[in-house]
Amino acid sequence: MSEQQRHRVGTVKSIEELPKKEQIKALYEQKEITQTKALIDLAYATTEEFFKCDLGMAATINIHGIQKNILLEDLMFSRWLVNQYYSLFQDSPKSSAVKDTINTILSIEEFENHNYREVFIRIAYHEDKVYIDLTNEASEVVEISKEHSR
Repeated sequence: MSEQQRHRVGTVKSIEELPKKEQIKALYEQKEITQTKALIDLAYATTEEFFKCDLGMAATINIHGIQKNILLEDLMFSRWLVNQYYSLFQDSPKSSAVKDTINTILSIEEFENHNYREVFIRIAYHEDKVYIDLTNEASEVVEISKEHSR
């Protein structure tokens, strides 16, 4: 093969060189991982963090550019997970795979994650400031301090 022919053919990337989501897609399409494993890997690739709180195990996820803390057992987390899967595969995962994924992540995080965070609902007090969640679509929060409010 001439140098010119090699240049036209291009180079083949190994799976490890692909972005994480594309790695998951390739492995699943090559039947090297199950749908549940693809969902687990996708959850870990797209979640900001997992943490424990008074209410249970939670995840910080990004929804429309806004970070939200969602309990793993909350319906919104499973819907978000289905959306992540659909965005990658243009298909819906089996409901049993979604349930297995959430149970597996709960188990992993319960026994391996030592990250504990206090979670507030609607009103929080932190470093001499009070925060009030307005619970609107823009996810606005009012900050009140001795100096001023924003």
